[in-house]
Amino acid sequence: MIRKDPIIINEFYHIFNRGFDKKKIFLNKDDYIRFLSTILRYQEEFRTIKMYSYCLLPNHYHFLLKDISIKWKSVIPDFMRKLQNSYAKYFNIKYWTKWQLFEWRYKSNLIDNENYFLSCISYINANSLKHNIVSNINDWPYSSYNYFTKWITFESTPVLENNFWVWLNFNEIYNKYLDKDLTPVLEF
Repeated sequence: MIRKDPIIINEFYHIFNRGFDKKKIFLNKDDYIRFLSTILRYQEEFRTIKMYSYCLLPNHYHFLLKDISIKWKSVIPDFMRKLQNSYAKYFNIKYWTKWQLFEWRYKSNLIDNENYFLSCISYINANSLKHNIVSNINDWPYSSYNYFTKWITFESTPVLENNFWVWLNFNEIYNKYLDKDLTPVLEF
């Protein structure tokens, strides 16, 4: 099936998906670690995929990605297909299930301006607060927030693209956009 809006190289995309019928896709810490480890594995294979932000929640995930390839066709669809297929196989074997794990192949929104880029980073990192999973954003280990604010990484932290301007200004960016309701623009 051909995408309605093909993914273009050298553009930023907000990529997201959720569990089929809004079911949980991460049931415990090991599942989060497995998904993050799978991202790392495919980052090695798809070296032109650059990740700028991420957040995993019990029933969905968000990424901010860019493909810096010099080829005419982006490999983000291949990266996402392999990532989701690999994790779905792991999940179905581990929990003895046979159902479809993800709602869609994945959704992607082209980030076509700086304001959207900055609001997307804030939105992704604040997602655990938005969904009332934690009351303090520092308590959610499955996002890029602690990486941006404290440079904390874990064994399975995906490789995040070095964007020093974002790192240096993250708190200002985050606070500026956190007060806005970004749901109509970014939610699926």
